[in-house]
Amino acid sequence: MEKVRKVNPFVEKCKSLWDNFTLPFKRFKGIYKEASKDNKVFTVLNFIFNGFFFFKTKQIGQGLFYFLSEIAIILYTSFCFGFFIGNVESDFIWLIPVSYIILLIFLIIYYMNFRYALIRLNKINKKTDIEESPIIEKTYKAFGSIKKYNKEIAATYRYGSFLTKFCIIFNFIIVGLAQLIERQFVKGVCFLLTEIGYIAFLLVVGVPSIKSTIHLSEFTGSDRRAIIVYFILTIILTLLFLFVYIVSQRITLKKEIRRVNNKPLRAKDEISELSGSKAYFIYLALPIIGAVAFTIVPIIFMILIGFTDYNSLKGIGIKNFNWAGLDAFKSLFDMGSNFKTLAGVFSWTIIWAFLATFTCYFGGFLLAILLNNKLVKIKAVYRSIFVIIMAVPQFVSLKLMNSLFSATGPVNVWIVSGGGTPINFWGNEMWAKTLIILINMWVGIPYNMLLISGLLLNIPKDNYEAAEIEGANKVQQFFKITFPYIFFMTTPLLITSFVGNINNFNVIWLLIGEGGGNVQSTDIMITWLYKLTIMNGEYNVGSAIGMIMFVVSATLSLVIFRRSSAYKSEEEFR
Repeated sequence: MEKVRKVNPFVEKCKSLWDNFTLPFKRFKGIYKEASKDNKVFTVLNFIFNGFFFFKTKQIGQGLFYFLSEIAIILYTSFCFGFFIGNVESDFIWLIPVSYIILLIFLIIYYMNFRYALIRLNKINKKTDIEESPIIEKTYKAFGSIKKYNKEIAATYRYGSFLTKFCIIFNFIIVGLAQLIERQFVKGVCFLLTEIGYIAFLLVVGVPSIKSTIHLSEFTGSDRRAIIVYFILTIILTLLFLFVYIVSQRITLKKEIRRVNNKPLRAKDEISELSGSKAYFIYLALPIIGAVAFTIVPIIFMILIGFTDYNSLKGIGIKNFNWAGLDAFKSLFDMGSNFKTLAGVFSWTIIWAFLATFTCYFGGFLLAILLNNKLVKIKAVYRSIFVIIMAVPQFVSLKLMNSLFSATGPVNVWIVSGGGTPINFWGNEMWAKTLIILINMWVGIPYNMLLISGLLLNIPKDNYEAAEIEGANKVQQFFKITFPYIFFMTTPLLITSFVGNINNFNVIWLLIGEGGGNVQSTDIMITWLYKLTIMNGEYNVGSAIGMIMFVVSATLSLVIFRRSSAYKSEEEFR
C-alpha cells in the first residue's frame, strides 16, 4: 500500500509565493521576443528609468509614481549615503535601519514596475485593449470640449444674423451683454457686475498686492501678512472670474444656437432652470464661499508663510519678514535638535493616533456587543450612563483627570496615606503616555458604543438564522457576519478618527498642559506646532510642520480609503 505523503500547508504556501514571485522572470524572455522593436526599446529603458514603459501606454499616474519613487531613492541615497554604512551620530543611530527599510520598499516598487510593465507588454503583444490613465482620458475630454465649442461658435457666427454676430463678438468684451439684449436682466446684470467688480478689485488691490508679494522686501506697510492674504484672494477671484467668464460665453453660444434654429428664448425657462435642474448653483454658493474664506485661504497662507523667515523669536515680525525659500525645511531636516525633535514627535503622533483610534473603536465595539446581549437587563440605564460621559464638556473631564493624577492630587494622596511614594504621573514619560491613552478611551468609547449599537440593530436577522441552520456557532457568526458588516460600515469613521487623532489638540494639551514636567515626550505634531507658533513665534518652522501634517493626513486618508472594502466593494455590498 502506497504511503500518503503529508503536506505542510506553510511550506506549500511558501512555494506558491515563490512561484508567483519568479513567474515574471520566467516569462520575460518569451514575452520580450514577441514584442515590436519600439516596445523592446521602451522595455529596456523601463529598467533604467522606473515607470518609463507606462508613459508609452498612457498610464500616466502609475508611470509618475514609479518614476518619482526612483528619483526619491536616488536623492535620499546621494544625500544620506552615510546612513547605509553606519556613518551617523549616536543620537540618530535609528536612521540606519530606517534607511534599509526605505531601500527595501523601493526594491518592492521596482519589482512591481517590472511585473506590471511585463503584463502590459503581454497585452500589447496579444492586441488586448489597455485602459488609459484617467488623467489622459480627462485631458482628451477637456480638449475635445474646447474643439467642439470652437466649431459650434464658428458655425453659429457664420450662419447667424447680425444680432447673433454682434452678441458673440461683444460678449467677449462685455460679459453679460448678450443676456441683457435677450432681456435676461438678472443673469446679465450678475455677469456684468462680476466683471466690473473684478476689474475694480484688480486695479485697486489685485495688481498692487501681486507686485508687493513678489517684491516682499520692498513693501513698506505695517503688516506684510495682509498683502499675502490679498495676493491669495486675487488668485482665487481671478480663477472665479475665469469660471464665470467661460459660463457666460457658453450660455451666449447656447442662446444664439437657439436663435439660429428659430427657437424663442423665454425668461421663465431660465428661472425654471435655476429653481430646478440648476438650483444647486444657488444652494452651493454659500458653502463654497465659506470653504474658500475659512479653509482654502488659510491653507494657502500657511503654505506661503513656510517659505518666509517670519520668526518673532529672532526679531523678524510682521513688519519685516521676507521670502526665505526652503530655509524652514532645512532647519527641520538639518540633523540638529529640530530634526531629532521632529522624529520623536512624529513617531509618537503616529503611535498615539493608531492606539487612540483602535482602542476607542474596539472598546466601543465590545461594549456595544455586551449591551446588545439579550441577557443584559435595563440596557437603557447603562446606555444613559455612557451618554452622560459624552454630555460632560471635554474640557471639564480632561482638566479633572489632570488634577486627579497631579503631584498633590487625590491619587497621590491615597498612595501616600497607604505608605507609598508619590508618583510623578505627568512628569514620567511612560506614565503620562499610558494615562493619555486610558483617559482618551474613557472619553471616546461611549461615542463608538452608541454608533455601533445602532448599526447592530440594522444587521438582518435572516443572516444569523441562516448561519444557525448551517451549524455556525456564536463565535463564527461574529467573525463571519457581525464584524465584517460593522467594519465595512465604519471604515470611513475609522479613517476620519485616525486623522482626527493626529490633530487631536484637546486631549494632549488639556491633560499635559504647558508645563507638565517631561512635556516634550508627550507632545504630538499639533501641540508642538502650537508651541512653536503661539508661544515661541517660530511661524515659518510651524508652517513647515503644518505642511508635513497636511501631506501625511491627506495621503493616509486617501490611500487607506481607496484600499478599503468600503470603497472597492460598495455596490457589491449593497
